[in-house]
Amino acid sequence: MSAGPAASPLTVRARAPLRIDLGGGIDPDGAVVVAAVSLAVHVDVLLGGRTIRLRAEDRDQHVTLSSPSAITYDGRLDRPKAALNMLPVTGGIEMLTRVDAPDDAGLGAPGALNVALLAALALCRQERYDAAQLADLAWTLETTELKLPLDREDPHVSAFGGVHLVTRREGGIEARAVGASGDQLADLAAHLIVAFLGRAYVSGRGAWPGESRVAGADLATPVAAALEAG
Repeated sequence: MSAGPAASPLTVRARAPLRIDLGGGIDPDGAVVVAAVSLAVHVDVLLGGRTIRLRAEDRDQHVTLSSPSAITYDGRLDRPKAALNMLPVTGGIEMLTRVDAPDDAGLGAPGALNVALLAALALCRQERYDAAQLADLAWTLETTELKLPLDREDPHVSAFGGVHLVTRREGGIEARAVGASGDQLADLAAHLIVAFLGRAYVSGRGAWPGESRVAGADLATPVAAALEAG
């Protein structure tokens, strides 16, 4: 995740990477090797004015609210609304979001969006959170504020970046960075193709509609070992 002021002192920009699974799965439990990719979520925050203006630039969705008290969760840009409820900013604000992937592509966009939104708002408030705190806040936004399901590895990899071996434990996850050199990651990226199949991936089901769940041996551990061995 990266965030910082843009050219104007009244503008803050944040970017959080999307992710892919390289092996394994934690639905409902288990282990997965997950990697951040160059596709990302982008958030621009412009301070000023007297209203709250929210726009998803790539989804053709926009909401204008007169004040924070007018925020309601109605299915229209609820994640930016929830971020503002968690980290409110005094005065008018405009929040622009854009995702480098189609809706429901299965690349962890909700978790990445939450991370980028909260990172940008924290900078507006002159606050800073480390990657672990941002990942936890992003998960709380989805599961507690919006009461929606979200796998913990999604905001984790968006906040930390890189490649991680993530194991689901009772009450949370355990994540370990996978040691791979820059050359190894560049080679992996050169041989990696991410293609949208034109069907929405339903989070939490572990399969596309009409397909069976897949269960099997632990693939995550040998994938992590192979990466670390080059």
